[in-house]
Amino acid sequence: MFTDGWCPFTLNDGTGNFTDCAINSLTNTGIGTVAIASLKDNLVLTGFPADASNTVDNVIGTISGTANHEPGLNEFPDLSTNWKEVEFNIFGDGGGSEVTFDPNTTLELRTSVASDTTLGPGCDLQSFTGESNNLTLVATTSNPPKGNLPSLVFTETNVGSPTTAPCSNAISLGDTHVHPFNGDTEYDFQAFGDFLLVEAGPNFMVHTRQVPGPPGYPGTATNTAVAVMMGRTRIAVYLQPTRLVIDGKTNNLADGRTIDLPTGVRITHKGMEYVIMDESGNTVRADLVKKETEALWMNITVGLGRSPDSRVRGLLGNPSDRKDEIRTARNITLKVPVDVKDLYGQFADSWRVDPAKSLFVELPRAQVGAPKKPLTANDLAPAEKAHAIEVCKAAGITHEALLDDCVLDTTVLKDDAALKIFTRIAPPKLVIKPVLRVETK
Repeated sequence: MFTDGWCPFTLNDGTGNFTDCAINSLTNTGIGTVAIASLKDNLVLTGFPADASNTVDNVIGTISGTANHEPGLNEFPDLSTNWKEVEFNIFGDGGGSEVTFDPNTTLELRTSVASDTTLGPGCDLQSFTGESNNLTLVATTSNPPKGNLPSLVFTETNVGSPTTAPCSNAISLGDTHVHPFNGDTEYDFQAFGDFLLVEAGPNFMVHTRQVPGPPGYPGTATNTAVAVMMGRTRIAVYLQPTRLVIDGKTNNLADGRTIDLPTGVRITHKGMEYVIMDESGNTVRADLVKKETEALWMNITVGLGRSPDSRVRGLLGNPSDRKDEIRTARNITLKVPVDVKDLYGQFADSWRVDPAKSLFVELPRAQVGAPKKPLTANDLAPAEKAHAIEVCKAAGITHEALLDDCVLDTTVLKDDAALKIFTRIAPPKLVIKPVLRVETK
């Protein structure tokens, strides 16, 4: 019996020491009920902390336009300036229960924040309640145009065989095109060697290994290996020969199988794809592309369990709202237009991995360096370019930047399979193209 009205309960945060508290409202009469089939735009839950405009805490549940108020006790007078997180979803009704939705159910939920800012709330792949539902998070969109307030919209479903989506994705693909976490920018990065792809805090880091592209196409590079640190666990996926290495030991994880490590890291092998995920929702997806028995290249997608902030570093970093710049490891800003010498000089060198600090067990055999002049779609032979344009457009790729990338990769990598990735990624709003400045005396 808790005479002060508070009900403490414990959630497992990995250490078993995370304790939270809940308290019922003054009247505790509830806000009414709404049929599952009528949820769309009919259920809104609004919270107001006490501040200059609100004399008491309030929770307002609105069902089909009818508002029901539940006043609070102002337990935290400074809540309006310290409220940082909120969770809105449909869960089981107490006791750690799960609500079970019928098959082929999809929910879209919106969390909006009125905080005198145009920035939408971020995403964090964790829950503050022991209750759950049988749906899988498949997509998140920060600050979407729908609605008057900056929002986070996320989609949950049990249609098909959904896999959990991270809060934010970035990708290094093909020959080699980099789409950072800000979601709006793309730049080509054709340097050779090992590089820091992502560092997001002390427990998550990703290195990539890039090698020169095929003979006959100087100025190109592809990913051939990825190494991941998740807490105490080290995982690497190599392309040639294809193998999975866990903490320095080769693991013959069969196709279609999953392994759960004692550290909370899960690795899944499905076809030519390896997916690595930790308990915080951070993910690394290595898509291996082969032609018959020949391994060609690797596309690497990194997902974060939390929305990226300024602490996220590496080739996929740049989580700020600035789309017209990239930053070196020394926090030097390179603004558009970026000089080729700067991109493959101070920028590439700053993100190049010191061999003594590499996550790879095997040191690179390939050369370390960068192209003097990157290859673009405009440099291709007319016949090659014409064929690539035809197959890329036939696949529905019409956005100018993605079409250029598709044409280049389809030609250089000599495989029409290169175009598949471009049918699944969002077009960038800005392409950072390096310029080759001619010095005059």
